[in-house]
Amino acid sequence: MTILQGFILGLVQGITEVLPISSTAHLILAQKLLGLNDIGISFDVMMNFGSLIAIIIYFGDIWLDLIVGVLNFIKIRLSVWLRARPKIKQYTPRFKSMETQYSLNTSFYTESLQSARTAVFLALATLPTLAIGYISKDWIENYARTPLVIAIALIVGAILLEIADRIGKRELTLHTITPIKVLIIGCTQVLSLIPGFSRTGSTMTGGLFVGLNRKDSAAFAFLLGAPVIFIATLATLPDFIREYSYSTASIIAFITSGIVTYITIHILYSIIQKQSFRIFVAYRIILGILLLIAVYKSIL
Repeated sequence: MTILQGFILGLVQGITEVLPISSTAHLILAQKLLGLNDIGISFDVMMNFGSLIAIIIYFGDIWLDLIVGVLNFIKIRLSVWLRARPKIKQYTPRFKSMETQYSLNTSFYTESLQSARTAVFLALATLPTLAIGYISKDWIENYARTPLVIAIALIVGAILLEIADRIGKRELTLHTITPIKVLIIGCTQVLSLIPGFSRTGSTMTGGLFVGLNRKDSAAFAFLLGAPVIFIATLATLPDFIREYSYSTASIIAFITSGIVTYITIHILYSIIQKQSFRIFVAYRIILGILLLIAVYKSIL
């Protein structure tokens, strides 16, 4: 892989990662158009990790509020619990001389409770993808990364997204959604394991189906992608190092994917607040049909 090819792949990853059009599918197709052999899941995951860094930076204030809120929630609950058990508190140095009387009936606790609730929801929605991904990794690597599978996934995913966008009530927010509905969103994210379905698209589809508004569906899709991408990166990092050894081309691809992802997030937010996902639905269906024709004509 040359530096130019690495740059092009990073550009493709950055543009498609946060759009509901499947970055993995576009990476596989881009590799074929560039005359490269399928460079495998490890490379895809590292490109996703570049996008993840951009997502973390873009939503830095949300992640910071989430982390601080969870820590405050733990501190308040522990303080209240120890206050009811003074004999234990005197043997807990950091709480022994604590003068601040935390209460469960304050806005401070309510805010920290919401952060803890969101963190639990992210963990809950992540479990289905991690479980199915672990079980089906070899099958995906060997059988799912083909133009035919990608074409079908693009079209089916587009139809599901359009239906969800049409029938979804869009009344819920991340503050009012229920655990059951979060688990449903997590189950729809499992579809993203198949190239062409799109992690962002699948998660947004699930969010719209259960009643989330478009903006919060997108935000939850970005937040939910973080733990999945991070864990997948750790799992595939040895393979990536062995295959690419931090080559200049792979580093260029990694950096490009992060920079372009950051820009694309801002553009996507501007789009979804003004119109539906129909432009992405149309693009997916057109691309899927073209791929089916290419497969039928033995072009791919």
